Amino acid sequence: MGMELTGKAVMVIEDDYVIAQSLVVLLRSAGANAIGPFGWLDEAIRHAASDAYIDAALVDVNLHGEYSYPAVDALLARGAHVVFMTGYARDSIKPAYSSCTICTKPFRRAEVVEALLSVPGRQRPAHVP
Repeated sequence: MGMELTGKAVMVIEDDYVIAQSLVVLLRSAGANAIGPFGWLDEAIRHAASDAYIDAALVDVNLHGEYSYPAVDALLARGAHVVFMTGYARDSIKPAYSSCTICTKPFRRAEVVEALLSVPGRQRPAHVP
């Protein structure tokens, strides 16, 4: 359990409280700054579209019966790396999102960290703490 994700800002969009909390703990144990969790689509969209710095996001496909794609669109538009967290088959993700990484539930820590390590290096804006 190292600090593989030190300095990465990772948003958590997940409607299951236990899973969301375990992802936050996993991220913190890997050195990341966990943002959220956000369990409702409207709050996820609002934060994804805000000016908060986000490197990547762990995103559940289904949030209380709504697809999370509008939040994913906002994240992709700002250059964030999206990792879908899903219990569904890989082909259940819309083809438009085939460039996104997919982690299947139940997830393993190593799998999530590896997916986030594949995030392309981004230059952090100078004004971001």
